Amino acid sequence: RKFFDLQDMLGFDKASQTLYWLFTCSKDSINELINMKMSTQCINSKNNNKIAEKICRDGFGSSSRESRAKARAR
Repeated sequence: RKFFDLQDMLGFDKASQTLYWLFTCSKDSINELINMKMSTQCINSKNNNKIAEKICRDGFGSSSRESRAKARAR
C-alpha cells in the first residue's frame, strides 16, 4: 500500500517509473551498503576462512544427506 501511495504522490502512472525514482534516490545508500558488505566479507573471509568452510560443509552436507534419504524413503 505504501508503494502505491508513493506512486500517487509522485504522480507516476507506472510502477516502473516509481521503482526507477526509488533506485535513483537511494543509489548512494545502496552503494554504501554494497561496499560495507564486501569489506565485511573480505575481513571474515581472511580471518575465518577455514572455520567458515567447515561450517558450510558440515551444515549443508548433513541436511542434504537427510533430505535425500527421506526422498528415497518416500
